[in-house]
Amino acid sequence: MTGWEIAKKSYKEIYQNISAVLIASLGWFLTAGLVLLMNLIAINAILIGQPIWIVPFLLLELIVVGPATAGACYVTNIIVKYGNVSITDFFKGVKEYFFKSLALNFVFFIIAGILYFDFNFFATSESYWMKVSSAIWLYGLVFVSIVCFYAYPLMIELDNLDEDDSIKNIIKYAGLLAVKNISFTIFIYFQLIIYAMLNIGLIITLPTLFMGGICILANNSTLNLLVKHNVIDDIPGPQSFRK
Repeated sequence: MTGWEIAKKSYKEIYQNISAVLIASLGWFLTAGLVLLMNLIAINAILIGQPIWIVPFLLLELIVVGPATAGACYVTNIIVKYGNVSITDFFKGVKEYFFKSLALNFVFFIIAGILYFDFNFFATSESYWMKVSSAIWLYGLVFVSIVCFYAYPLMIELDNLDEDDSIKNIIKYAGLLAVKNISFTIFIYFQLIIYAMLNIGLIITLPTLFMGGICILANNSTLNLLVKHNVIDDIPGPQSFRK
């Protein structure tokens, strides 16, 4: 499937499986979403000079975000494979991939933190050339977010295939999918940005449709590339990934 066909398939599945998308989105928002919101409030308080100890908020983020994202990805993996979703599936996904997603989130947090620190250091430098070269670190942050987009669905698929699903392999394969399918990945990434901006603009859909929709797009994109590279068989259903 092309990037546009994957986008259309994803939006169609969001509409057709709205109750399942609600389970994934609300499950994620009421856990990881609230933790991230608390982190933003704490960071804003620090920026305006209020003394707040941010460590507990960061620890909560490290513990909650990965497993919650795994739960949302697990639910939407069922959707894109034309299965039936129950409300317990979110918690099943959290339980099954708790430690793996915890480690995955920790690795991405550390890498993104280092890249952001380097970007901020170069961007605020008085040297013109250092300011210009700060774009390198910004591109690095974008690439890490793309790898993260593929990583959680890959974690589930590698487990289903009984393949080596170590953190190292998940990140390696996610990076290879992004690099080997760069034009597809760029198109999907822009779709991700558009969908996120729509949800932020509408506000009410942030807790109800945001993460469920993102994870459907991520699962469809990952499955499409795995089928394309003959890693997995095509998914039986009304729409074939082989086109």
